[in-house]
Amino acid sequence: MLDSIGRWILRAVDYRVYAIVVLATSIIFVIWRRWHYESWPSRDDYLNLVIGLLGISGGLPVGVVFLMTKPPAVDMLSGSMLAAIGLLVPIVCLAFGWPRSYHPRLRYGQRHRRRGRAPRKEVVECLLRWSQENPLNKNKEA
Repeated sequence: MLDSIGRWILRAVDYRVYAIVVLATSIIFVIWRRWHYESWPSRDDYLNLVIGLLGISGGLPVGVVFLMTKPPAVDMLSGSMLAAIGLLVPIVCLAFGWPRSYHPRLRYGQRHRRRGRAPRKEVVECLLRWSQENPLNKNKEA
């Protein structure tokens, strides 16, 4: 059963389906980023998105071919898909693995510290009000 599902996926998913999925994922990412962090994605965010989507689009057929089909259905992949997999998978592996192995701040899965949301206006006003009403500040003036 798994073999027939894998072969169906290989027949149904082609470059048009990948393009639609990549476009939809990119749009959802930009909207989510704008809504959640109240800022547009940075260049690094876009670069991480592209590398991740390339990894997924190269890794999906590899996983389906070698994990779901018995014997592996390499013959069902087109020549352009084989070339894309042969080119993308090593690039994505190096893009994710190389910086983490040689950059001290990115070792062991740590990421660059990103700034979170900017403080909301109400929080800033509350902190200013508290600092003005703070009894410790009044003692220093007296």
